[in-house]
Amino acid sequence: MTIIRFSTKLLFLIMFLTGCGKGGKDNGNSGNYNNTTLTLESNVAHFSSGINQTPDVESVTILGSISQPENRPYYLIVNSSNSKLLLFTESSLIEDVGIIKLLAVPPQALGSGVYTETISISACLDPTCTKHIKGSPQSVSIRYEIFIWEPTVSPRNVDQL
Repeated sequence: MTIIRFSTKLLFLIMFLTGCGKGGKDNGNSGNYNNTTLTLESNVAHFSSGINQTPDVESVTILGSISQPENRPYYLIVNSSNSKLLLFTESSLIEDVGIIKLLAVPPQALGSGVYTETISISACLDPTCTKHIKGSPQSVSIRYEIFIWEPTVSPRNVDQL
């Protein structure tokens, strides 16, 4: 009998706590996340590298922030799936600061020239990014200049070759 009473009390407690707060159901639309805004430090990423130059892979870091964050998880997503210039992207979000790292493909993969494309960066309330916060997504223009690198030879460094 004691077990049944304890279970009943526990059930009533759970029902009471579920009924408090936001009405029980949170479909991600509760709260005022419309005041939460994504801001990027820069909307341009510029790479410059020479073929046969060391290091042969360039990286750029873009910082972002989420203003007026609520006490809920946010997701920072880089959409670069069609990129021909980026080898790797990494994003992390620590509290309200976002860090986006872009790593360019080796210059040998493209050859000398100037290449451009655009990627998008999103901040969302869900991992599939169906609920964007204000200012999301944002476009980032990528410019990659690749030149043929040839070391210069002078009397000072001829012994080093």
